Amino acid sequence: MKHILLVDVDSHIPNLALMKLSTYHKQLGDQVEFKRLGLTGYPKRKKPIAVATDGFDQVYASMVFTLNRTLVQFEQHPELTIGGTGWDITSKLPQEIDNLPEDYSLYPENNASYGFITRGCNRKCSFCFVHPKEGALHFYRHPKDIIKHKVTFFLDNNFLDHPDHISLLEWLVESRKAVQFNQGLDFRLLTTHSIKLLTSLNYHEDYIFAFDHVSYLKAITEKMDLFQAELDKHWKTRMFILVGYNSSLADDLMRVHWCVKRKIFPYVMRHEKCYTSEHKNFYTDLAAWANQANLIKNVRFEDFLSKRCASGSIDPDRRDQHIMTYEKLRSTATFNLSAGVEMA
Repeated sequence: MKHILLVDVDSHIPNLALMKLSTYHKQLGDQVEFKRLGLTGYPKRKKPIAVATDGFDQVYASMVFTLNRTLVQFEQHPELTIGGTGWDITSKLPQEIDNLPEDYSLYPENNASYGFITRGCNRKCSFCFVHPKEGALHFYRHPKDIIKHKVTFFLDNNFLDHPDHISLLEWLVESRKAVQFNQGLDFRLLTTHSIKLLTSLNYHEDYIFAFDHVSYLKAITEKMDLFQAELDKHWKTRMFILVGYNSSLADDLMRVHWCVKRKIFPYVMRHEKCYTSEHKNFYTDLAAWANQANLIKNVRFEDFLSKRCASGSIDPDRRDQHIMTYEKLRSTATFNLSAGVEMA
Protein backbone atom coordinates (compact mmCIF):
# COMPACT_ATOMS: atom_id res chain seq x y z
CA MET A 1 0.00 0.00 0.00
CA LYS A 2 1.28 3.44 -0.96
CA HIS A 3 0.76 6.72 0.87
CA ILE A 4 -0.54 9.33 -1.62
CA LEU A 5 -0.80 13.11 -1.19
CA LEU A 6 -3.17 15.14 -3.36
CA VAL A 7 -2.78 18.95 -3.28
CA ASP A 8 -5.46 21.32 -4.55
CA VAL A 9 -3.61 24.61 -4.94
CA ASP A 10 -6.33 27.00 -6.08
CA SER A 11 -9.50 25.34 -7.38
CA HIS A 12 -12.62 27.19 -6.24
CA ILE A 13 -14.74 24.14 -7.11
CA PRO A 14 -14.00 20.42 -6.58
CA ASN A 15 -10.96 19.52 -8.67
CA LEU A 16 -12.00 16.83 -11.17
CA ALA A 17 -8.47 15.56 -11.88
CA LEU A 18 -7.61 15.11 -8.21
CA MET A 19 -10.90 13.35 -7.52
CA LYS A 20 -10.21 10.89 -10.35
CA LEU A 21 -6.69 10.29 -9.03
CA SER A 22 -8.17 9.61 -5.61
CA THR A 23 -10.52 7.01 -7.09
CA TYR A 24 -7.64 5.38 -8.96
CA HIS A 25 -5.37 5.05 -5.95
CA LYS A 26 -8.13 3.93 -3.59
CA GLN A 27 -9.02 1.19 -6.06
CA LEU A 28 -5.38 0.06 -5.80
CA GLY A 29 -5.71 -0.06 -2.02
CA ASP A 30 -3.54 3.01 -1.44
CA GLN A 31 -4.02 5.49 1.40
CA VAL A 32 -4.94 8.94 0.11
CA GLU A 33 -4.50 12.24 1.94
CA PHE A 34 -5.83 15.52 0.60
CA LYS A 35 -4.67 19.09 1.19
CA ARG A 36 -6.44 22.21 -0.07
CA LEU A 37 -4.29 25.35 -0.06
CA GLY A 38 -7.12 27.76 -0.86
CA LEU A 39 -5.22 30.18 -3.09
CA THR A 40 -7.18 32.31 -5.57
CA GLY A 41 -6.67 33.74 -9.03
CA TYR A 42 -5.97 37.19 -7.59
CA PRO A 43 -2.53 38.51 -6.63
CA LYS A 44 -3.36 38.94 -2.95
CA ARG A 45 -0.96 36.64 -1.15
CA LYS A 46 2.74 37.48 -1.13
CA LYS A 47 4.21 34.97 1.31
CA PRO A 48 4.80 31.53 -0.29
CA ILE A 49 3.19 28.40 1.13
CA ALA A 50 5.52 25.48 1.85
CA VAL A 51 4.11 22.01 1.17
CA ALA A 52 5.76 19.14 3.03
CA THR A 53 6.05 15.92 1.02
CA ASP A 54 8.05 13.79 3.44
CA GLY A 55 6.43 10.45 4.24
CA PHE A 56 4.47 10.17 1.00
CA ASP A 57 5.24 7.70 -1.75
CA GLN A 58 3.66 9.84 -4.44
CA VAL A 59 2.52 13.47 -4.58
CA TYR A 60 0.13 15.08 -7.07
CA ALA A 61 -0.71 18.78 -7.22
CA SER A 62 -3.10 20.71 -9.43
CA MET A 63 -2.78 24.46 -10.15
CA VAL A 64 -5.32 26.51 -12.09
CA PHE A 65 -3.74 29.99 -12.09
CA THR A 66 -0.24 30.76 -13.38
CA LEU A 67 0.32 33.56 -10.86
CA ASN A 68 0.43 30.94 -8.08
CA ARG A 69 3.57 29.28 -9.43
CA THR A 70 5.77 31.40 -7.19
CA LEU A 71 3.45 31.14 -4.18
CA VAL A 72 3.73 27.40 -3.63
CA GLN A 73 6.98 25.70 -2.67
CA PHE A 74 7.03 21.92 -2.73
CA GLU A 75 9.74 20.00 -0.94
CA GLN A 76 11.80 17.98 -3.39
CA HIS A 77 10.28 14.58 -4.03
CA PRO A 78 11.19 11.93 -6.61
CA GLU A 79 7.51 11.20 -7.34
CA LEU A 80 6.06 14.73 -7.49
CA THR A 81 3.68 15.46 -10.36
CA ILE A 82 2.26 18.98 -10.85
CA GLY A 83 -0.43 19.59 -13.43
CA GLY A 84 -3.23 21.95 -14.30
CA THR A 85 -3.54 24.96 -16.59
CA GLY A 86 -1.61 27.16 -14.19
CA TRP A 87 1.43 24.91 -14.34
CA ASP A 88 1.42 23.16 -17.71
CA ILE A 89 -1.39 23.42 -20.25
CA THR A 90 -0.23 20.21 -21.93
CA SER A 91 -0.65 18.09 -18.79
CA LYS A 92 -3.36 15.43 -18.96
CA LEU A 93 -4.44 12.44 -16.95
CA PRO A 94 -3.78 9.01 -18.46
CA GLN A 95 -6.93 7.90 -20.27
CA GLU A 96 -7.58 4.99 -17.90
CA ILE A 97 -7.65 7.41 -14.95
CA ASP A 98 -9.63 10.09 -16.77
CA ASN A 99 -12.34 7.49 -17.45
CA LEU A 100 -12.87 6.88 -13.70
CA PRO A 101 -15.63 8.49 -11.61
CA GLU A 102 -14.80 11.38 -9.30
CA ASP A 103 -14.25 10.83 -5.58
CA TYR A 104 -16.38 13.62 -4.12
CA SER A 105 -15.49 12.53 -0.58
CA LEU A 106 -12.42 14.79 -0.91
CA TYR A 107 -14.81 17.75 -0.62
CA PRO A 108 -17.27 16.79 2.13
CA GLU A 109 -18.80 20.29 2.17
CA ASN A 110 -19.71 20.05 -1.52
CA ASN A 111 -23.31 19.32 -2.54
CA ALA A 112 -23.19 19.66 -6.33
CA SER A 113 -21.86 17.76 -9.34
CA TYR A 114 -19.37 19.19 -11.83
CA GLY A 115 -18.25 18.02 -15.22
CA PHE A 116 -17.87 18.50 -18.94
CA ILE A 117 -20.25 17.31 -21.63
CA THR A 118 -17.82 18.65 -24.22
CA ARG A 119 -14.17 19.61 -24.04
CA GLY A 120 -12.21 22.07 -26.15
CA CYS A 121 -13.46 24.99 -28.20
CA ASN A 122 -13.50 25.95 -31.86
CA ARG A 123 -12.90 29.60 -31.00
CA LYS A 124 -9.30 30.71 -30.65
CA CYS A 125 -9.61 33.72 -28.36
CA SER A 126 -6.17 35.13 -27.62
CA PHE A 127 -6.87 35.49 -23.88
CA CYS A 128 -8.02 31.89 -23.43
CA PHE A 129 -6.13 28.65 -22.73
CA VAL A 130 -8.88 26.27 -23.81
CA HIS A 131 -8.06 25.72 -27.48
CA PRO A 132 -4.27 25.34 -26.95
CA LYS A 133 -4.94 22.98 -24.02
CA GLU A 134 -7.88 20.89 -25.25
CA GLY A 135 -8.05 21.44 -28.98
CA ALA A 136 -11.18 21.66 -31.09
CA LEU A 137 -14.58 21.08 -29.53
CA HIS A 138 -15.38 17.40 -29.01
CA PHE A 139 -17.83 15.25 -27.08
CA TYR A 140 -16.58 14.08 -23.69
CA ARG A 141 -19.29 12.77 -21.30
CA HIS A 142 -23.04 12.30 -21.42
CA PRO A 143 -24.87 14.31 -18.74
CA LYS A 144 -26.19 11.10 -17.13
CA ASP A 145 -22.59 10.15 -16.28
CA ILE A 146 -21.95 13.54 -14.66
CA ILE A 147 -25.07 14.13 -12.59
CA LYS A 148 -24.63 12.74 -9.06
CA HIS A 149 -26.20 15.48 -6.90
CA LYS A 150 -29.40 17.53 -6.87
CA VAL A 151 -27.63 20.34 -8.76
CA THR A 152 -25.08 19.97 -11.56
CA PHE A 153 -22.74 22.59 -12.99
CA PHE A 154 -21.51 21.95 -16.53
CA LEU A 155 -18.07 23.41 -17.22
CA ASP A 156 -18.22 23.33 -21.03
CA ASN A 157 -16.49 26.20 -22.79
CA ASN A 158 -18.69 26.26 -25.89
CA PHE A 159 -21.48 23.72 -25.53
CA LEU A 160 -23.76 25.33 -28.13
CA ASP A 161 -21.15 24.77 -30.85
CA HIS A 162 -21.44 20.98 -30.61
CA PRO A 163 -23.61 19.44 -33.37
CA ASP A 164 -25.54 17.33 -30.82
CA HIS A 165 -26.33 20.16 -28.41
CA ILE A 166 -30.04 20.12 -29.30
CA SER A 167 -30.51 16.42 -28.48
CA LEU A 168 -28.48 16.85 -25.29
CA LEU A 169 -30.60 19.83 -24.24
CA GLU A 170 -33.74 17.80 -24.97
CA TRP A 171 -32.45 15.05 -22.67
CA LEU A 172 -31.77 17.58 -19.91
CA VAL A 173 -35.23 19.13 -20.31
CA GLU A 174 -36.86 15.71 -19.99
CA SER A 175 -34.70 14.78 -17.00
CA ARG A 176 -35.83 17.84 -15.01
CA LYS A 177 -32.45 17.84 -13.30
CA ALA A 178 -31.32 21.19 -11.88
CA VAL A 179 -28.40 22.36 -14.03
CA GLN A 180 -26.32 25.35 -14.98
CA PHE A 181 -23.74 25.97 -17.72
CA ASN A 182 -21.49 28.08 -15.56
CA GLN A 183 -18.60 28.92 -17.90
CA GLY A 184 -20.79 31.02 -20.16
CA LEU A 185 -22.82 30.13 -23.23
CA ASP A 186 -21.89 31.63 -26.62
CA PHE A 187 -24.65 34.14 -27.43
CA ARG A 188 -23.60 34.13 -31.10
CA LEU A 189 -24.84 30.54 -31.43
CA LEU A 190 -28.29 31.06 -29.95
CA THR A 191 -31.22 30.05 -32.16
CA THR A 192 -34.95 30.15 -31.54
CA HIS A 193 -34.82 26.37 -30.99
CA SER A 194 -31.93 26.38 -28.53
CA ILE A 195 -33.40 29.38 -26.69
CA LYS A 196 -36.69 27.52 -26.26
CA LEU A 197 -34.88 24.49 -24.83
CA LEU A 198 -32.56 26.49 -22.58
CA THR A 199 -35.45 28.41 -21.06
CA SER A 200 -37.34 25.13 -20.55
CA LEU A 201 -34.58 23.61 -18.42
CA ASN A 202 -34.83 23.27 -14.66
CA TYR A 203 -32.17 25.96 -14.53
CA HIS A 204 -30.19 26.64 -11.39
CA GLU A 205 -29.63 30.33 -10.64
CA ASP A 206 -28.51 32.59 -13.52
CA TYR A 207 -28.04 31.91 -17.21
CA ILE A 208 -24.48 32.97 -18.02
CA PHE A 209 -23.10 34.48 -21.23
CA ALA A 210 -20.02 36.57 -22.03
CA PHE A 211 -19.62 40.06 -23.51
CA ASP A 212 -15.87 40.04 -24.17
CA HIS A 213 -15.50 43.07 -26.42
CA VAL A 214 -17.45 46.15 -27.48
CA SER A 215 -17.32 45.02 -31.12
CA TYR A 216 -20.00 42.43 -30.25
CA LEU A 217 -22.51 45.10 -29.25
CA LYS A 218 -24.87 44.81 -32.23
CA ALA A 219 -24.87 41.00 -32.29
CA ILE A 220 -25.28 40.57 -28.55
CA THR A 221 -28.12 43.08 -28.44
CA GLU A 222 -30.04 41.19 -31.14
CA LYS A 223 -29.49 37.76 -29.58
CA MET A 224 -30.19 38.80 -26.00
CA ASP A 225 -33.40 40.52 -27.08
CA LEU A 226 -34.59 37.13 -28.35
CA PHE A 227 -33.37 35.27 -25.28
CA GLN A 228 -34.85 37.64 -22.72
CA ALA A 229 -38.16 37.78 -24.56
CA GLU A 230 -38.45 33.99 -24.25
CA LEU A 231 -37.16 33.88 -20.67
CA ASP A 232 -39.47 36.73 -19.63
CA LYS A 233 -37.65 37.29 -16.32
CA HIS A 234 -35.53 40.23 -15.23
CA TRP A 235 -32.20 39.73 -13.48
CA LYS A 236 -32.10 36.00 -14.32
CA THR A 237 -29.11 36.39 -16.65
CA ARG A 238 -25.46 37.13 -15.90
CA MET A 239 -22.85 38.43 -18.33
CA PHE A 240 -19.11 37.90 -17.93
CA ILE A 241 -17.38 41.19 -18.77
CA LEU A 242 -13.68 40.75 -19.56
CA VAL A 243 -11.93 44.04 -18.74
CA GLY A 244 -8.40 45.34 -19.15
CA TYR A 245 -7.63 43.23 -22.23
CA ASN A 246 -7.60 44.98 -25.62
CA SER A 247 -10.33 47.36 -24.49
CA SER A 248 -10.55 50.92 -23.26
CA LEU A 249 -11.77 51.83 -19.80
CA ALA A 250 -14.72 53.59 -21.42
CA ASP A 251 -15.77 50.49 -23.33
CA ASP A 252 -15.33 48.34 -20.24
CA LEU A 253 -17.68 50.59 -18.30
CA MET A 254 -20.10 50.81 -21.23
CA ARG A 255 -20.54 47.02 -21.26
CA VAL A 256 -21.30 47.05 -17.54
CA HIS A 257 -24.00 49.67 -18.03
CA TRP A 258 -25.39 47.89 -21.09
CA CYS A 259 -26.09 44.96 -18.77
CA VAL A 260 -27.71 47.10 -16.09
CA LYS A 261 -29.93 48.81 -18.69
CA ARG A 262 -31.22 45.38 -19.73
CA LYS A 263 -31.56 44.04 -16.18
CA ILE A 264 -28.70 41.61 -16.70
CA PHE A 265 -26.17 41.11 -13.91
CA PRO A 266 -22.64 42.02 -15.07
CA TYR A 267 -19.70 40.12 -13.68
CA VAL A 268 -16.45 42.02 -14.14
CA MET A 269 -13.59 39.62 -14.88
CA ARG A 270 -10.26 41.37 -14.55
CA HIS A 271 -7.57 40.23 -16.95
CA GLU A 272 -4.15 39.92 -15.31
CA LYS A 273 -3.12 43.10 -17.17
CA CYS A 274 -5.43 45.01 -14.81
CA TYR A 275 -3.12 44.38 -11.88
CA THR A 276 -0.29 46.35 -13.50
CA SER A 277 -2.51 48.93 -15.19
CA GLU A 278 -2.54 52.60 -14.22
CA HIS A 279 -6.27 51.99 -13.62
CA LYS A 280 -5.67 49.05 -11.28
CA ASN A 281 -7.58 50.56 -8.36
CA PHE A 282 -10.45 51.71 -10.55
CA TYR A 283 -10.90 48.17 -11.88
CA THR A 284 -10.84 46.88 -8.30
CA ASP A 285 -13.59 49.27 -7.22
CA LEU A 286 -15.61 48.65 -10.38
CA ALA A 287 -15.55 44.89 -9.79
CA ALA A 288 -16.41 45.31 -6.11
CA TRP A 289 -19.51 47.28 -7.13
CA ALA A 290 -20.62 45.47 -10.27
CA ASN A 291 -20.16 41.92 -8.99
CA GLN A 292 -22.56 42.27 -6.08
CA ALA A 293 -26.17 41.85 -7.17
CA ASN A 294 -27.78 44.10 -4.58
CA LEU A 295 -25.29 46.89 -5.20
CA ILE A 296 -25.42 46.96 -8.99
CA LYS A 297 -29.24 47.01 -8.89
CA ASN A 298 -29.73 49.58 -6.16
CA VAL A 299 -26.62 51.68 -5.50
CA ARG A 300 -24.95 54.21 -7.79
CA PHE A 301 -21.21 53.79 -8.32
CA GLU A 302 -20.56 57.21 -6.79
CA ASP A 303 -22.51 56.31 -3.64
CA PHE A 304 -20.74 52.96 -3.43
CA LEU A 305 -17.36 54.70 -3.49
CA SER A 306 -18.46 57.07 -0.74
CA LYS A 307 -19.54 54.13 1.41
CA ARG A 308 -16.19 52.43 0.85
CA CYS A 309 -14.50 55.65 1.86
CA ALA A 310 -16.62 55.98 5.01
CA SER A 311 -15.80 52.39 5.99
CA GLY A 312 -12.08 53.02 5.57
CA SER A 313 -11.69 50.64 2.62
CA ILE A 314 -10.43 53.46 0.40
CA ASP A 315 -9.21 56.98 1.10
CA PRO A 316 -10.99 60.22 0.03
CA ASP A 317 -8.45 60.95 -2.72
CA ARG A 318 -9.11 57.59 -4.35
CA ARG A 319 -12.87 58.12 -4.11
CA ASP A 320 -12.72 61.57 -5.65
CA GLN A 321 -10.35 60.47 -8.40
CA HIS A 322 -12.53 57.53 -9.37
CA ILE A 323 -15.72 59.55 -9.35
CA MET A 324 -14.00 62.09 -11.61
CA THR A 325 -12.82 59.30 -13.95
CA TYR A 326 -16.29 57.78 -13.98
CA GLU A 327 -17.99 61.06 -14.82
CA LYS A 328 -15.43 61.79 -17.54
CA LEU A 329 -16.04 58.40 -19.15
CA ARG A 330 -19.79 58.88 -19.07
CA SER A 331 -19.50 62.19 -20.91
CA THR A 332 -17.12 61.12 -23.67
CA ALA A 333 -18.42 60.82 -27.21
CA THR A 334 -16.81 57.38 -27.58
CA PHE A 335 -18.60 56.07 -24.54
CA ASN A 336 -22.01 57.40 -25.50
CA LEU A 337 -21.75 56.38 -29.14
CA SER A 338 -20.58 52.88 -28.22
CA ALA A 339 -23.21 52.37 -25.60
CA GLY A 340 -26.28 53.75 -27.26
CA VAL A 341 -28.00 53.48 -23.88
CA GLU A 342 -28.99 55.85 -21.13
CA MET A 343 -26.62 55.80 -18.19
CA ALA A 344 -27.87 54.78 -14.75
